[in-house]
Amino acid sequence: MLDVHPPHHAVDTWRDFFIHIATIVIGLCIAVGLEQTVEAIHHHRQRTELTEQMRAEAEHNLPIIRESIDRLQRQALYLQSLHAALYSGKVSGTGIDVAGVVPTGGSVVFIAPSRGTWVTAQAAGLVALLPPEEAKMYARIDFNAEQEVQSESAQYEKLKLLASECARVGYDHVTPGVSHLTAAHRDDLLFQVDQVESAIESFIRRLGLLEGGDEAVAAGVNSLDDLYPYQNAALGKLHFNSALGGFYGGQPGMTYVKPADREGSIEQK
Repeated sequence: MLDVHPPHHAVDTWRDFFIHIATIVIGLCIAVGLEQTVEAIHHHRQRTELTEQMRAEAEHNLPIIRESIDRLQRQALYLQSLHAALYSGKVSGTGIDVAGVVPTGGSVVFIAPSRGTWVTAQAAGLVALLPPEEAKMYARIDFNAEQEVQSESAQYEKLKLLASECARVGYDHVTPGVSHLTAAHRDDLLFQVDQVESAIESFIRRLGLLEGGDEAVAAGVNSLDDLYPYQNAALGKLHFNSALGGFYGGQPGMTYVKPADREGSIEQK
């Protein structure tokens, strides 16, 4: 709080009056300047701390994302084997004999990359302290994270549908034994496998975008224009083994284009 004290003696002349006023004005200016300087230093420290926290969180996320992508690609390979087993089933009487495929193992539960730092910064109003371009970059990565969560949910839904369909038609898909299916049931299962495979590949792409985003943050990038090359490089490292991967632009390489009026898109090179 700024206090203005009355003069210690009577003001006898206009000169004394103006000297007193000038002293007050100069004192106020110094006090306000000091207050703003302290506030600017405080904001700079908060901004620096937020940037460092975002970088540390990104570095923590990278091995989690990479491990999730590796597991998803192994699951995609299993689905490829399952698809091949269904497709190559042998006609037997009025039905088709189809062998199951032993899974490669591993959990289908994934650890989500952390986004708590950005959420907390938004709630605390710290985002306003960041330069506009840096704030836009973090917002884009957060948007990619929301899409990743949606892709993960979609994958689980497709997996549940596939498991339910296997149980309905009596296909023991996790053992090497042979199940006798009708042609219609076999075709229904082929469709469900393709649906799961497509969902997994979408999930992998979203994780790839997150990987590129976190690599950019860890490298100290602070703008959208500098973010996109990292995301393009991360997408370029992805490999898909199915025909769907090529159909949706998985191979050859993919590119994440800078959007003009939308949140981003994935296109073929």
